[in-house]
Amino acid sequence: MYFCAPIEHYSYIYNKQQRVLPMNKLSLIVILFTFSVGSMFACDCTPLPLEKELKEVDQVFRGRVIAINLRSYPIAYEFEVLKTWKGKKRRKMTITSGIGSGDCGISFINGQEYLVYAKRGKTTTCRRTAEIGFTQDIAILNWKYDKFFRKALKKSKPGALTPQEAFYLEGLVMEHQDSLVGKNIAIFDGAFPISKRDFFKTWGGHAVDVKFIFLDATDRDVYGVDGMLVAWTNGQIVDAEKQFLLEKLIKKKPKELPEELPDGVLTRNR
Repeated sequence: MYFCAPIEHYSYIYNKQQRVLPMNKLSLIVILFTFSVGSMFACDCTPLPLEKELKEVDQVFRGRVIAINLRSYPIAYEFEVLKTWKGKKRRKMTITSGIGSGDCGISFINGQEYLVYAKRGKTTTCRRTAEIGFTQDIAILNWKYDKFFRKALKKSKPGALTPQEAFYLEGLVMEHQDSLVGKNIAIFDGAFPISKRDFFKTWGGHAVDVKFIFLDATDRDVYGVDGMLVAWTNGQIVDAEKQFLLEKLIKKKPKELPEELPDGVLTRNR
């Protein structure tokens, strides 16, 4: 069975002034045909690991969508470029992509920010392209391409997080929205406390499964930190696990706390 989306859905061009212009008929036919064929053949691919992806693409940048042109196929998206890691640095960049389903296209949203991996001006769902807040790649790209940023992290000192340290950790956590700049954070590698410097030396430039917890006022007073970042956890951290880890920050443990957790808790999941 073929599925055709309503014509009016595809027959306009949107730009940052929110003006709309009619799409030419030939382009509309091409898009509708591609969409109907794509409904029978779903996109089947898996994004490459970061190192391989960087070798495949010729452009990697962070950008905000400022215009969407539906006049032709594939659809053209204009980005305001906020930062470039690979490729020629430009203020604006036009990237094309399909409409989804069988052509592996990405539907970008006007006004949203994305990390874009493109080859010859095109990106697909087979690339590591992602909306900001849903990828750890930005933190890792800064580590790989900015030697001053990398050097600053490797020389981390005890105390509150610097802007560079906070930027990197926020990038790993992803879903965390509040700034960590100036916060004192306890870092755990599995069930073991680890210094910031050791964490960055060990895991800097790598994707890491992390969980972050902001502590309440009582715990902040007792343990002297604003939050805790736990790397290589096995699922979510429940209260008992959180308390077990926090007690490692002080010399004397309450007698009622177990000396070790049950098997499978807070183990590395590599």
